[in-house]
Amino acid sequence: MRYKYFFVFALLFMSFKSSSQRLEVDSADRKARLDSFMQDLNNKREQRKREAIGKPFNQFSISTGGKKISNKDLEQKVVFINFWFSGCKPCLEEFDELNTLFEQFKSNKSFLFLSFTFDSPEMISETRKKYQLKFKSYSIPERECLRLNQGSGYPLSILIGKDGRIKQFYDASIKKENIEAVCQDVLKELNTGI
Repeated sequence: MRYKYFFVFALLFMSFKSSSQRLEVDSADRKARLDSFMQDLNNKREQRKREAIGKPFNQFSISTGGKKISNKDLEQKVVFINFWFSGCKPCLEEFDELNTLFEQFKSNKSFLFLSFTFDSPEMISETRKKYQLKFKSYSIPERECLRLNQGSGYPLSILIGKDGRIKQFYDASIKKENIEAVCQDVLKELNTGI
């Protein structure tokens, strides 16, 4: 009888160990497939951005607070558009540098700074106060944010030249280390004739 229990226990243990090993293999396989999927997704995103450089920015028209903004407002201007949302930590971390950029060029009539988010107007107001944002942000539907930012995720900023064409994407957080280069890109576009 004792051997019978031992035998049953041994079978259960071996079965559990075998299951555990299968779970480890399945988990590793799932991770490898997920990593591959994410790499493919990133490659496609990068390809879309490369293909968008030099092309006109997507057509859009938004109304907010009685004011309408569309591609018409971008004509003959260098435009810097930032996409963010309050649940995105890297988005929040770049606000100081975006304030710097905005302050540096806000008095230039040929420069326009736009900021789009799918957050509610209340959340925008709360975020503006908390992070002391100097620029205005516009609430648009999430689907429109993704369409305008070429499905490139967040944070993302796009530099558009006076000719209305996309010049540059900034898809990593803008930090102290690279804000000067971003400002130089803007300055270069401001000094470019059409």
